[in-house]
Amino acid sequence: MDILTVQQREFLVYEAFIRRAAQLNLPFMLKGSYVTRQYFANPADRIPGDLDWLYMEPLAEVSSAREVFNDWVVQVTEQAAHDGVRFRSFRENAFWRTIDYAMDDDFPTVNTDLAYWLDGEEKLDEIPLDISFNLPLSVPSVPLLYRPLHGEPFLVPHTAPLALQISWKIHQTLVRPRFKDLFDLIHLLRHPDFTYTTRQQALQALVDECQTDETNVHRLRHLVAGKLAPLFPDGVSASWDAWRHGIQPRGRNIIFYFREQAEFLTNETNLPTHLSDFEAQVREAFQQAGFEQALPHLPVPTKFKPQPKLVAKAATLADSGSAQASGTKSSAVTKLPWSWRDAFNKLFR
Repeated sequence: MDILTVQQREFLVYEAFIRRAAQLNLPFMLKGSYVTRQYFANPADRIPGDLDWLYMEPLAEVSSAREVFNDWVVQVTEQAAHDGVRFRSFRENAFWRTIDYAMDDDFPTVNTDLAYWLDGEEKLDEIPLDISFNLPLSVPSVPLLYRPLHGEPFLVPHTAPLALQISWKIHQTLVRPRFKDLFDLIHLLRHPDFTYTTRQQALQALVDECQTDETNVHRLRHLVAGKLAPLFPDGVSASWDAWRHGIQPRGRNIIFYFREQAEFLTNETNLPTHLSDFEAQVREAFQQAGFEQALPHLPVPTKFKPQPKLVAKAATLADSGSAQASGTKSSAVTKLPWSWRDAFNKLFR
């Protein structure tokens, strides 16, 4: 087997997890970059990052969250599939960490590690997995015909709808702007499924979220106009040079989260060299999507029914050894019929 980079290994393993989870059809919604890239005209133009899921039913107690999540991950990891990946059963080391996003703690997220073997290797390796919950959804999840890097497309029954992907990324930009979200927005707004209804749903979700955390939704006008300077407290030009070209301003460092820089998201040929050209792309995408006309008519906030709060909040949700799930452990996996090098050259060029 050819030697794979860290990103290539993660890509293969995460899609193996998605493939197995899709067969269970339980109330877990796939979100994040593994969904977003499916909305690109060419998914190879977006290299995904971590694997993110949302549990769609309310949870009121830590013990309930632990039991539900344990059962799900055990079932997923104990499924066999001839895709070159074998997971260690989660029941052998079930645990959950509570983690916080850098922005407001508006909904809880727990984190764990998935242990796996690649076909032809004896070394056990791990990748992280995030699950969020108790997040009210104003737009229901949608099924998605998922196009994996290799193999036949398969149906993922619950994924983040286009409207919420757009809303979440706009809100993130208003709170803590990231060029990777702007890059994604350019492509999401161009998707053929984007309609008037999609825009209204996205705006409704946006004003609701902005009301919840007291974010000024009217700063959206800067984004729609492609004027990014008012949104970047560290200076938009310096932030662009650091993100796009890896050039830090003299005397200080602009800090990015792990693999947030442009080189980890896409091939550099998919990005303009100059900030002004990128701003023009942002402006064009929002204007063609009708946001300029919609700005004077933003919807009024909707009051959601409050979600239950956790009875207890622990730093670690450790498994008590009582995780129950049906199914048998994975058996040895046959070798893959495709070439590793040809496979990943299509994406990591």
